[in-house]
Amino acid sequence: MFSNPPGGCFDNDDHDPKPNAYPRETKSTLGAGPDCSGLVWRVWRESNVPYPHDNRFYFWQRSTYDHGPYNTFGFKNKTKDDGAPHVKYDKGSIITMDALVSDSHIALEQFRIDSGSDFMWEALGEAYGTNEWVESYRAQPAFSGVRRLAWG
Repeated sequence: MFSNPPGGCFDNDDHDPKPNAYPRETKSTLGAGPDCSGLVWRVWRESNVPYPHDNRFYFWQRSTYDHGPYNTFGFKNKTKDDGAPHVKYDKGSIITMDALVSDSHIALEQFRIDSGSDFMWEALGEAYGTNEWVESYRAQPAFSGVRRLAWG
């Protein structure tokens, strides 16, 4: 599901000082970006504290090496009943900032293009980095919808 440990560090120098170093995202290889689940956890400003917490949002400093408690399995299968600040959601009804998740990948919805494609924000690995791409995850049976609780 993810390399160990999962990625969670954004460096502040606009480049990866050791591209293609493996395993990526360890402190020793200085990976410059997140893996997919680390990206969603940070963008959603989730907490390490089980939900319901005090409903504040959490800000993680750019160079802080913190991934959060969820890998893709956790985003897909954990709910508020498990203390997670997100819930499963009908993937046909997701909107901007919701996510589509499989057992091995998660991406954030930017906007729907047509019945099978969406602009997605995602971390695709060392070779591609973090960016936006057109994907057909909504049409793939392996993907489920997920929504962040208590946005505001």
